[in-house]
Order: sequence, then C-alpha cells, then structure tokens
Amino acid sequence: MSHRQPMTTLPRAAQAPPGAKGSRGSATVRHGLGHDAAVTSRPTGVQRRGVPFRDVEECIIWTIKALGDAAEVGDGSGRAVSRICEPIEVVRCLDTLYRRRRIDLRHARILRIWAHRGRPPRADAPNERSDSRLWREATERLEWPLRSLGIIS
Repeated sequence: MSHRQPMTTLPRAAQAPPGAKGSRGSATVRHGLGHDAAVTSRPTGVQRRGVPFRDVEECIIWTIKALGDAAEVGDGSGRAVSRICEPIEVVRCLDTLYRRRRIDLRHARILRIWAHRGRPPRADAPNERSDSRLWREATERLEWPLRSLGIIS
C-alpha cells in the first residue's frame, strides 16, 4: 500500500521562473518533513498563536499528557498555558518519521512511557541507559520537523 502525501500549488513568488526546466505555470510539491522538501511544511502566511515549547522533551511530555487528559496542560505553576499547536500535530510529525523509517515503534514506546512519567530517562542510571539512547535518538530526529513548524523555539 502506498501512502501519498497531499499536493499543494505554491504561490507564484515561490515558483520557478517562466521557461525554467520543468516549469508549467504552477509548482506542485509534496508536503512532508524530510530534508528533501522544497518548502517548509508551514505556509509563510500562517501565524501561530501561543507559547512555543523550549525543547523537544517539553513538547513530547506535554503532547502525551494532553492526549491522556484531553485538556490543556499547565506550565507547572497551576495556570493553563495556551500552546502553539494541537497534540495531533506532534503525533503527525512522529507518524511521518515512522513512515519514513527514521524512528520505529521502540522509539514511540519509550517516548510514551517516559512522557507519562514526566521526565526523560537518565543515561547515568544503569536500568534506564537503553531507554535513554532511544529517547535521545527520537528527540534528535523530531527536533527539525517541530522547529520547522514553529512548535519549538
């Protein structure tokens, strides 16, 4: 089964100049999170509202807790924080990495388990060392897509 990504026509300013090789009046690009994408996944005219996450770890922990609670998760001070994205956007980034074989189910499982605990695994703890390696690999691979979407600062 082939999974196709949605097609989008780019605005005239982002298209190749007339007469350029492959130019037919409109440029079509597959949206994705890989480095081979011609444009970023977030259109330039879209303004996100809310507070971006400091890092990937904070984003993952918030996402898992928000999916579990189905509500806004605060910043630890007891007040709700309006976040820059919906949890499903982070899940879509993870799904894209999984479909491109950049992460596997072990990574997703470790992200879920440790996000429920509210902290990343420690590399210096012998029984958490393997989990720490998988957590680090997943967060390193997830950083670029989240940063390109403006979800983390």
